[in-house]
Amino acid sequence: MLTVDSREPREFVMDLEEAGIPVQRRMMDVGDFGFNDKDEDLILVTRKATDLFTSVNSGHFQDELDGCLAAIHSYGGGQLFWLLEGVWASGMPSQTGGMAYFKRKGPDWFRKETACGNSPKSLLGMQISIQSAGVQFLWTPDPKATVDMLAALYRKGKEGWPSNLTQRLTKRPLKFSKSSKVQHLMGLWPRLTERQAMALLAEFGTINDVISAARNETLGAVKGIGKQSVKNLLEVLEV
Repeated sequence: MLTVDSREPREFVMDLEEAGIPVQRRMMDVGDFGFNDKDEDLILVTRKATDLFTSVNSGHFQDELDGCLAAIHSYGGGQLFWLLEGVWASGMPSQTGGMAYFKRKGPDWFRKETACGNSPKSLLGMQISIQSAGVQFLWTPDPKATVDMLAALYRKGKEGWPSNLTQRLTKRPLKFSKSSKVQHLMGLWPRLTERQAMALLAEFGTINDVISAARNETLGAVKGIGKQSVKNLLEVLEV
């Protein structure tokens, strides 16, 4: 069953039920939507629309992501999806900072809804940084498409990951481990060896914790991880 946070619009519940998705509405401690996939892993979705930059600037978004990742870690496994809803466009007057949120309204399709004081680069950097931390990124143009995305995500999770498409993607072969976390960390971190990835995950637990330790310069306890190795990772994370 798909859980919808009670602070989300009631229309989401009705539209999801109309799409054939079993839904319950209740207050969620973390995330805006959640369910268990075929393997009983915890799948959480956090949705951001016009409140995106307000949430980022206040620190709420970072706290929300941290809370979701901590919940998944304590549960024993799962994935976090960040769903960015709406159309963000550049080219607005300079006093708005170059960014505005657009919303679909009737035959005019998209009309300006909210101007904000952020730049297009800030949004790009946010997407890259969050995905680098292992959070999956989804984008929808409006609430109706969000319902369609949630329904598809729920069905795919219940059918089992991955899809045929991702099965065709090549991954760095592992000799000593069968953990997908090891592969993900090696894919993210240039020139990181399999044994180093295993040691880092054994020491810190999650990819997100490894990245936090790298930024806080506390990776020294892991043999073979020097300043240049950390610099290689941070160059990937920073825009």
